[in-house]
Amino acid sequence: SKAYILKPSLHDMMIFLEVVESRSFTGAADIMGLTKSAVSHAVNRLEESVGQKLLLRTTDLCLLYTSDD
Repeated sequence: SKAYILKPSLHDMMIFLEVVESRSFTGAADIMGLTKSAVSHAVNRLEESVGQKLLLRTTDLCLLYTSDD
C-alpha cells in the first residue's frame, strides 16, 4: 500500500501563523472566527505534514519550537 504524504494547506498555515502571533489557540480562534477545536485540528494537520511538533503547548500559551541544530 502507498503511504500518503499530507500537504499542508495554505489555510492551515495561516491558522498556524495566527496561533504563533497570538500565542494562543483561543486567541487565534477568536481573531479568525473559528472554533478552538478547528484551530487545534489545523495545527495538528500541519505538524503531521512536517513530521514534528511545531508548538510547545501549555495551559496558558503556545510557543514556537526552535531547533537545536
